[in-house]
Amino acid sequence: MSTTNNTNNRKKHVPALIIAFGMTALVAVAMIALGANALFNQNITSAEAAPAVTEIVIPEDASSDDLQAIITEYQTREAQYQAELTQAAEQLSEANGKVQQYEALITELQTMGVITMDANGQVTVTQAQPAFGGEGFGHHEHEEHGIWGDDD
Repeated sequence: MSTTNNTNNRKKHVPALIIAFGMTALVAVAMIALGANALFNQNITSAEAAPAVTEIVIPEDASSDDLQAIITEYQTREAQYQAELTQAAEQLSEANGKVQQYEALITELQTMGVITMDANGQVTVTQAQPAFGGEGFGHHEHEEHGIWGDDD
């Protein structure tokens, strides 16, 4: 009898371990994706690579065409900077959306009782819970045997 209980206990831990490894893999993939994006994104320029602010020197004999060319140049730069800011804001918004999805997933797993999280952020996988209102993984309403087909 005790051998059967030990076997059943081990079998009950398998779904919990699978969920734990799945959550770990999910978080690891998200961290790798965000890190790789930050590392390999060619659209981002560092502050050191940004063009230095130049002093505008306007000759006294500058024509209105010269002044208009300078204005156009600065308008072009401003449009470029605005586009870069917009792109950065979109990337930040996308990253925030992913973080919110992960937070919602973790909250749902906590609500279901699959995981618990302490004040330090340590996650503990609790005993496997029913998937959709059943009595456990693999349970069927008309099944007379245990979850794993045991005759006890």
